[in-house]
Amino acid sequence: MKENLYAWIKNLAVFYLLFTMVLHLVPAGKYEKYVRFFMGLLLILILLIPVFTLFGKAEELGESFQILYDKKEEERKVQEGENLQKMFIWKSLEQQLEEEIAEDLMKKNMKVEKVEVLIEGENIKAVLYLQSEPDQELERRLKDELLGQWGILAGNCQIQVKKNKPDTVDHTFSGGTSSGGDSSSY
Repeated sequence: MKENLYAWIKNLAVFYLLFTMVLHLVPAGKYEKYVRFFMGLLLILILLIPVFTLFGKAEELGESFQILYDKKEEERKVQEGENLQKMFIWKSLEQQLEEEIAEDLMKKNMKVEKVEVLIEGENIKAVLYLQSEPDQELERRLKDELLGQWGILAGNCQIQVKKNKPDTVDHTFSGGTSSGGDSSSY
């Protein structure tokens, strides 16, 4: 019995040393309240271990904690897998839209070099790369086609002129048009 009491007191002393060390390592004020909360929960657990041991429930406590931890870990893995699947689906959908939009515009004699699509929630944004500066009529036709056929709003459509390097593309998107003096290149 004395050995158990000494072990318990030793655990409390180690806990307080660890607690003090962790508080000194945590950035001042930023996460301190979370660390104090977590360490408080650990302190309660350490203080209750002798009570659980006295009633023979210490093993059950460890087992139930392990079961709960395993369940949460499995849920996290499932969620992570679902998020990964969604990401691949969205990327695949973006690539498919890029190909279909480029093909559709080419069929209608609108010479587009490359199309990039970005799906953000319910917004679809498109960047059209042309070989030369479009006149206002072509720009209007392109935007009307994107709106009518694909539901892409004019504010979510950007037209850029292809200059030198076709493989380096800036994936940042700024709404509006780029005709006139605002042309960017890739």
